[in-house]
Amino acid sequence: MLMLKMFPRKFSSQEKVERCMDAFIEMHDGEWQSLGSEEMILKVYEFITEADQILGDHFSREEKRGLSVALGQHPWFVNNGYEVRYLKLKNSLSLEVIEEAEPA
Repeated sequence: MLMLKMFPRKFSSQEKVERCMDAFIEMHDGEWQSLGSEEMILKVYEFITEADQILGDHFSREEKRGLSVALGQHPWFVNNGYEVRYLKLKNSLSLEVIEEAEPA
């Protein structure tokens, strides 16, 4: 999905995040549209894992946090009960189910 060649020159932090978001949106709106919900979740998980692992050494902590925020604003996450979390101590991204609060 994501490749280091997507960053052929030194991009600013914002450009890196925008490039990743463009890739996510392109896949979400394109080839992923024919997938069932479980397959879609798997593809989103794979995207986040790849962004975290492959680009991990090329993204600063701030860039990873920015990517988690940007991805979290995509409607798919809210509509499907997921969020992207930036785990500061591990310097990694994680796809998490949003836990609903217990009724009072």
